Amino acid sequence: MVLNYDAENYHLANDEWKSDIIPEIMDGKNIADFIDPDIAEKLEALEREEEMLEAEGFYEDHGDMVSPRIQGMRLASND
Repeated sequence: MVLNYDAENYHLANDEWKSDIIPEIMDGKNIADFIDPDIAEKLEALEREEEMLEAEGFYEDHGDMVSPRIQGMRLASND
């Protein structure tokens, strides 16, 4: 697997880190072992679920479910 990225645009604490190579082995483990081959399918399923929940109004404001303390904080921040 080859990853291509442009590190020049990253804001790192040390500019020398921008030229570091991505390791294949880290802490004695092959990082490719941590890649989920089904991630694209899982992401698509999650996005479909989110669209369905949004269409059903699941994410609409539920003010009655918010504690009075949080409601007060929201009101104070709007002032």
